[in-house]
Amino acid sequence: EDGMITLATGETRIELVELDRIDFTIGGKVRFQVLNALTATAAAWAAGLNPAMIARALTTFKTDTAMMPGRFNVNEMNGVQVILDYGHNEAAMKAFAEGVAALGKRRTLMVIGLPGDRRDSDLIATIDATLPFVDEYILHDLLDRRGREVDELPKLLQSRLPPNTPFTISPNQDEATREAWRRVKPGERIVIIADVVDDALGTLSSLSDSLAEDAACLTPLAQTSDEER
Repeated sequence: EDGMITLATGETRIELVELDRIDFTIGGKVRFQVLNALTATAAAWAAGLNPAMIARALTTFKTDTAMMPGRFNVNEMNGVQVILDYGHNEAAMKAFAEGVAALGKRRTLMVIGLPGDRRDSDLIATIDATLPFVDEYILHDLLDRRGREVDELPKLLQSRLPPNTPFTISPNQDEATREAWRRVKPGERIVIIADVVDDALGTLSSLSDSLAEDAACLTPLAQTSDEER
């Protein structure tokens, strides 16, 4: 109510916490995260937890790779916004689109592969849900193609892209992520729809390490003083 999670019993109201203080809802702009917060609150309240404890939990919970890997993890790498998520169906992708919109407009590259044991119509509906917010695609097979031929699924997804939409087909998630990184520019966004979340995190860690090494190589050496010459 009025931007506040509220506990209600009949006419009695307890104002619990403002959505602005719950980081993972992005100020209440991401509807599916607001629903998650409400569900968690209802379960905790029904279990008898003190409202102050519930509020503290909501305001300290983070959807980062340490606490919730693969669940709308948002990071910055060298000026590039990187979002990692595990959403492989139409409903998840539509909810994900809300979250991306709440983060603001940026040119967006998407790394995506989908499970091969889904109906073509479901796969098509999932990729269609990404079209409003993605500018370029790096499509790839999963390690387990689940009965599909090589490149069959990426080509199915590619067939749904509007004319002149840039795309690349890569052999796997790792190569697709690295290709996206080669193509992205500072100020833009990469979305990775992960198949194996740990593998995706490993690739991002490797890229981050490479950036750190490059930065170290570019750091000028301290000039030598007259006494040291």
